[in-house]
Amino acid sequence: MADLQTVFAKTPAGLGEVQAKAHALSRPQRNLLILADGKSPLGNFARMVGGAPEELVGIAQSLVALGLIAPAGSAAASGPASRPPGAAGPAKPGGEALRASLVALAEDTFGGKAGKVVEKLNAAGAHPAELLSAVESGAKLAKLTIDEAKAAAFLAGAKKILEGAAR
Repeated sequence: MADLQTVFAKTPAGLGEVQAKAHALSRPQRNLLILADGKSPLGNFARMVGGAPEELVGIAQSLVALGLIAPAGSAAASGPASRPPGAAGPAKPGGEALRASLVALAEDTFGGKAGKVVEKLNAAGAHPAELLSAVESGAKLAKLTIDEAKAAAFLAGAKKILEGAAR
């Protein structure tokens, strides 16, 4: 049973869902899926997901039921079958996969107003430092033109995505 102290990580299916958007997830579900980093407890995401902390448990359980997240450290979260033989750990996402994750986060965070932020991400190079620069620039633009709280949530979520890729 999950609680606000449970740490969740994306499963291989969850990593695919961030890019493919095959499921009709609610905004809170998609936000939590994007933010699940395998390090932070569920309760840390309340503001970024947009729900009350008590609602996060139900949102997390729905994502577990879909096979998109799992408690960190579990076989489902690490996806050993998806690793190539001899790999030491989960594969680090490449620049284009990172960009796709960041674009998905921007679209989920800003909805129909994400265009200019997405343009900045797509114009950036594939190196994480270049993507971080585009994220910071996009967050500044969003703060001024869309919504300050959404810009802060986007920046925090994007940094978690980029930090996860650096490990």
